[in-house]
Amino acid sequence: FSKICNSKTLHYCVKYERTNHNTVTIYLVNYERLYETEKQLELFSRVVGSGISMFAGSTWWIDSDRSTKQFFQSDNGPKILGMEISENKLYNVDEFQKIRNRAGNFSEFYEESLEAEAASFVRMKNGETDYFGGRTPCTTVNEEIVWVESYGKCLIRYPNGLPRFFVAVDLYMTDIFEKINQLEIIQNLTEYGLTGARVGLWYYQRHFLEGKYYCTKSYNDLMNVGETYEKMSVFDMVDVQIKRCRLFNPEYEAYLENFKNTHNNLFTSETNTYHLHIPNYSKNGELQWIEVRGNVIERNSDGEIMLFVGINVDVTKSFLRNQELERLKIQNERLQLAEQLAVKARDLIVWYQDEEILKSKNHVFVNCVVAEKLGLTRTKEGLITLSDFYSTFVRNDTESKKMRKKFLKRLKSVYTLETDSVKKTLTKNLNFKTNEVVYLEHSLQVSEKHSDGSIRLIGGISIDVTENILYQKRIKYLANYDSLTNVHNRNYFEKYITKSLPMTYSITIFDIDGLKLINDAFGHLEGDKVIVQLAAFLKEIYTNSIFIARIGGDEFAIVSYETDIIKIRQSEASLYNLIEEYNNNSMIHINVSKGETVVSDNEVSFDKAFIKAENLMYRKKLNSRNSRKSKMLDSIVETLRTKTEETKEHSMRLSNQAVLTLRELGMVRSSEIDAIQIISKVHDIGKITIPHHILNKPGKLTLEEYEVIKKHSEAGYKIIKNITESDEVCDGVLFHHEKWDGTGYPQGLKGESIPIFARIISIVDVYDAITNDRVYHKAISHDEAVKEIVSLSGTHFDPNIVKAFLKACFNIEVEQYLLETNVSGDEISKLNLVSASDPLDA
Repeated sequence: FSKICNSKTLHYCVKYERTNHNTVTIYLVNYERLYETEKQLELFSRVVGSGISMFAGSTWWIDSDRSTKQFFQSDNGPKILGMEISENKLYNVDEFQKIRNRAGNFSEFYEESLEAEAASFVRMKNGETDYFGGRTPCTTVNEEIVWVESYGKCLIRYPNGLPRFFVAVDLYMTDIFEKINQLEIIQNLTEYGLTGARVGLWYYQRHFLEGKYYCTKSYNDLMNVGETYEKMSVFDMVDVQIKRCRLFNPEYEAYLENFKNTHNNLFTSETNTYHLHIPNYSKNGELQWIEVRGNVIERNSDGEIMLFVGINVDVTKSFLRNQELERLKIQNERLQLAEQLAVKARDLIVWYQDEEILKSKNHVFVNCVVAEKLGLTRTKEGLITLSDFYSTFVRNDTESKKMRKKFLKRLKSVYTLETDSVKKTLTKNLNFKTNEVVYLEHSLQVSEKHSDGSIRLIGGISIDVTENILYQKRIKYLANYDSLTNVHNRNYFEKYITKSLPMTYSITIFDIDGLKLINDAFGHLEGDKVIVQLAAFLKEIYTNSIFIARIGGDEFAIVSYETDIIKIRQSEASLYNLIEEYNNNSMIHINVSKGETVVSDNEVSFDKAFIKAENLMYRKKLNSRNSRKSKMLDSIVETLRTKTEETKEHSMRLSNQAVLTLRELGMVRSSEIDAIQIISKVHDIGKITIPHHILNKPGKLTLEEYEVIKKHSEAGYKIIKNITESDEVCDGVLFHHEKWDGTGYPQGLKGESIPIFARIISIVDVYDAITNDRVYHKAISHDEAVKEIVSLSGTHFDPNIVKAFLKACFNIEVEQYLLETNVSGDEISKLNLVSASDPLDA
């Protein structure tokens, strides 16, 4: 059927077949589309670039549904063969073959090539492949031999596999393969676009089993190849050229090696073209540069190259010129890159106004950095308005206003021709997109002027100096402010009282009580939190002071114009109310002592006024010391009980048993009783410094974890030393993990060199720990615990204190107990228990 489309009549045939019970496959073939193949067969002409057709194509197909004795063919083939043109484009297969058979009288290759083509067709017919092809000689209407390259494909098959519809194209090759016409081809090439150039043509053709290279005489002349090289392959000739390069210019050898590898790659890959330059030496030894273009025209079904065409052109002058241009281009690109990197590295906004831009009076050309730094959008021409730039100045900022005023004044002096340049002037700008503050340092210069002195070209740079400005501000800030609390520091305090002190003023000094104890007990981070919190309270209360300064680790000074002592006391009361409210909701309490004094008309020196205020502060500090220490101790003990299993009941049991043991040993003074009771309460106070995951680990500790645990006795000593002046109490805390045989810690003391309070606590603590449930063990019975204590007598424990402990607390006589139970001192750790005081003791 036919169809008119875009004023063109298109012809189709439709074929259908039932592929199964439910499916019909329909094939639609457009004849015009098949003929289009011929228009796409100018490969050779495109390779050499001459525009001359080196062959003619003829499309044909066989529709077996209509006939196997006739075939459709376009007009080119019959014209070349001298056949009468058929109007319906149908030709008889047998008649067509008779005309082709005439070539057998002229070509020795005819029978062999026809046989190869027929074998290819049979493979397609039998369904081994869908493709067929061949190359056979043929005689034209003028009885000239041409070679016909045939390529075909079966598009549709019958259910039994036989071809139903297949299409092919015949390429009638001209005498390109004949040496006699090669010079004519070269002449045509020079006439069509290569005039004046020295050209050499070469090609590779594989007829049947092996391929061969052919070169024109002009190729031999161009490449300095003699008659002796006629039978060489292209690789042999390249090797000769490589030897020449090694002799004259070894650095050019890489070009030839690249060509050799590139050409070889065509035979081992699907690559079909290349275009490169190689060096060559003429007969007189001059260096030439040869442009080499190559293209694969045909591959067989196995991908092997059947026809390849190459062309060599002498392009020495243009190549050297291009090399120089490339060198200059690279140099220019490097200079531009260097400038760009310099701009980027310094965050430079580069701008200028030339004669054209100056006419608008409100535009300036800027580079792309302006978008990054200020969030401004440029026009396609790279312009922004000056008003947009001015709108980036930070508003409502004293510093920015001063900078803006100074910048605009200097800028005006340039445009009014008072000066030609401005150097390093700062502005404070805001990035429109990110809202970040940016400090820019501007420098500008008038580059060219008109004869009347007016500006012809002006430009400048703006450097992002934000980091430097902020760094300088930070240095200046740290010189006068305390980085922890953000109040003034000692340096500012001393400069002020030396240079700026008023005649009448008041000074108040606050000191944090027990800061060292907080640092020892809870760590310096908690101590810093107390300092920061007090500073925040001072800033909240003393808003009208001249300044607040942290003049020591735990000491603050406030200098104020306020001299009314009643109002000063009211401010102090407000501060204490804030502290009390904070303490009610905090585990760690803030306690402060204060002293103040008022100076009128500079009646006393600042040094004397300061000493007076400081003495008042220390006096109040001493008066509240005992109460403060007691409160602090209660706070720390409460923290211990929250964090560990050291319960109030545990402390009471230890205290009762320790007092009974102490009295059994004849130590009955009240000071001794008080000391042992305090140790019972605080002996493990250092455990508040141990990480929770170690302190409450249910399994066995690692050696590293055990080393952490062992530090709690020394940590407890430091804490308790801040609260009591009793050496007995402090030593009891420090040494309660020492052992009678010297294997304990922290100092490995032995025997009676261990303080007696520590020896007592170690026994009563172990007994209580193993008879009560802990996270790392279940409680054992009283009898088992007594047996354990007795078995450790003389190794872990002082034997005399073991006797006193068992008799005073349980009315057990050790000697009698040993006879009755037959427990010996060698039975150490048979119960495999873990002590709360020493998790690795057994």
